[in-house]
Amino acid sequence: MNTTGANTGKVMGRRKDLAGTGTSEILQLTDNRTLLAPGRWEFQAIPPPGYYVSRFSPAPRDGNTRPDGWNEVPVLNAAAVRVVLSGGASTMHGTVKASADPVGGAPVFLEAWDPVNRRRLIDPRETRADMRGNYRFEGLAPGSYRVVATFEYMISDFKAMDQMGAQPVDIEAHADLQTDLELADGR
Repeated sequence: MNTTGANTGKVMGRRKDLAGTGTSEILQLTDNRTLLAPGRWEFQAIPPPGYYVSRFSPAPRDGNTRPDGWNEVPVLNAAAVRVVLSGGASTMHGTVKASADPVGGAPVFLEAWDPVNRRRLIDPRETRADMRGNYRFEGLAPGSYRVVATFEYMISDFKAMDQMGAQPVDIEAHADLQTDLELADGR
């Protein structure tokens, strides 16, 4: 595999076969190259601070995967992957509250979301609110997301996000979005 444009960030890889998806690991690149066994692989680029992945090629066949998510690539004799990073990653921040009072230490979950096909596009991110209830996510690519704050669940699938009443959010490039959250209790 040969990568171009990924030398200022990291590239994660994981094998995908009939048994399922393997463990993800950071690929060790030498001159933007690494040696991989033939088969189906998924790759995800992790950009440096202030950037987001704006393009990944080869483009996924299903047309639904975002470039900043896991992208499947068949590796035969050789495969070239191109990652394009763009400046202007966005941030989202706010305060977690229960009624009007801030909630310190609350877990906050953020997932990239396809509202049309109702499916998660990227593994969810998690942070915790500080003792004043303030939370922050940085390095976000433009797109649709859902966010929820709750002590009730570890958010492992999109159905839990539905049950918690996750708040939809659209993020544009260069945004600094203020989104306050009401603590979800799972009822």
